[in-house]
Amino acid sequence: MFTKKLYPKILLNIVSVHGVYSKGDDLATLCDQVAGMTELPVDKVKVSVINYGMLLLTLERIPFVRNLIAMIIANRLAACSYKYPNAKTVVVAHSFGTYATCEALRKWGEEFRISALVLFGSVVSRKFRFDKFPDTEVYNIIGSKDMVVLSGAFWGTSWSGVFGFKKDSNFNTNLIQYITNNGHSGYKKSYSLLYSIIRNFVDRNILCH
Repeated sequence: MFTKKLYPKILLNIVSVHGVYSKGDDLATLCDQVAGMTELPVDKVKVSVINYGMLLLTLERIPFVRNLIAMIIANRLAACSYKYPNAKTVVVAHSFGTYATCEALRKWGEEFRISALVLFGSVVSRKFRFDKFPDTEVYNIIGSKDMVVLSGAFWGTSWSGVFGFKKDSNFNTNLIQYITNNGHSGYKKSYSLLYSIIRNFVDRNILCH
């Protein structure tokens, strides 16, 4: 009988999820750079890339396609959770990847683990209830010059990547938001911020144990 291989020694799995207009090479490279600087041994860290291919703008608008991509991401995250049973999973998502990842979390979140979620160029609804997933730390990197997110109303996505998510003392308490002056591709300039988020997460949740 075929048995899927497990990697119990992996303590940190950084997962990149790209947007619709690229294959995510730049985002994956950024995650690789951060992974090499976490102070964890290299054999304890894994970078996984979820690549669902490039889409035309018209396809992105179709609900079936959106749901299919969310399902692909959920399946890949479930596979990661199985392969790396002792790892903390940090997902770094950009643009439509933020929407698809949050849809996967909302619909199939019981099937996988996300320990931390970092959003760049988010097009997720500003009313998304992250507090329903208290085991996931969420970091929203706001780009005040993100024209792509601002134009999202034309194809049914939202402006959380520019105006942030709604939160108060009882709502989305597991969410931290950072404001930058970047545009939609600002993640390429955000190594220091991403590094500080992931390094802080590793210090608190892996190295201290």
